[in-house]
Amino acid sequence: GPQMPMMPMMGMSVMEQIAKAMRDGDLGDQASVEVHVVGCRNLPTQGSYVVASVEKDSKSTGKVVGTHTPSFDERLRVPVLQRRSDLLVVRVFEAPAEGKLDPASDRLVGKAEVQVASFGRAPDESWSGSKHTTVDLLDEQGQPVYRTGSRVKSQVEVKLRFMEGATKRAQVLEGQMDTIKQLQSVTDERLKGKEKEVETLRADLDRKTEDL
Repeated sequence: GPQMPMMPMMGMSVMEQIAKAMRDGDLGDQASVEVHVVGCRNLPTQGSYVVASVEKDSKSTGKVVGTHTPSFDERLRVPVLQRRSDLLVVRVFEAPAEGKLDPASDRLVGKAEVQVASFGRAPDESWSGSKHTTVDLLDEQGQPVYRTGSRVKSQVEVKLRFMEGATKRAQVLEGQMDTIKQLQSVTDERLKGKEKEVETLRADLDRKTEDL
């Protein structure tokens, strides 16, 4: 078949352009949090669904009906822009018997809040942390939610994982490229230095030969 024209590789500039595009968020996403919603326990309702949100971004599970202890086993991936300050909010809503799920109008059963940094930052300081946790649900007033007619607390179980976006990888890549460039210029300097040394030696030799 016809040969594809080769892309001109202008030294490192293509890599630099890609890295810049990634860093500016033109390629790929920022970091994100994977919220694996395992399930809930002792809910005061028999039909429910879970919404995970960070700032304005939200993802929702499907609904499970007919149980106070629903098992969801769904993975929701929510973007994170400010990893050090962002709050992950996990809300449990009562699912309507019919029709669409609508967090704006469906009744909130309870919610749990977790700082992204509290699990995102791993012990080695890298942003690659994870956490498996079961959290008590709180109502809008910050009071515990109980299963109807009992003092058994309603809970949600989640596995949280911080996932680095392409942006950060691009910054790492750029750092590596800078290091390579610095090495290159140091090597160039050394070469120039060596060339000068050789020239001086040659000139020296020439003079000595003339003296003979």
